[in-house]
Amino acid sequence: LASLNKDRMEVLSYETAKVLYVRRWEGGEEAILLAHFGNSPTEVKIPIPPGSWQKQLDSQEERWGGPGNGIPERIHSDGEVRIALGIRSLLCFWKKEAV
Repeated sequence: LASLNKDRMEVLSYETAKVLYVRRWEGGEEAILLAHFGNSPTEVKIPIPPGSWQKQLDSQEERWGGPGNGIPERIHSDGEVRIALGIRSLLCFWKKEAV
């Protein structure tokens, strides 16, 4: 996420669901941020590049004062993933390619 190269960034908005999707990559590392700004839970299907992704941050977890939401520590994508998001929440996933 530290790289400010706009050529290595993808941003999508899902206006109806009130979700912002940001994907950044540099070298063999990628990060995805999902920000949900809605006042009710939502579910979106998002384009996550194929592979195994490690959850880095989930604002709905109890350790951050959230109610918990059951999103696993690792998700697998075949190119698209359906994710349920809690009220006004933020998720971050990270993937590093094997060298």
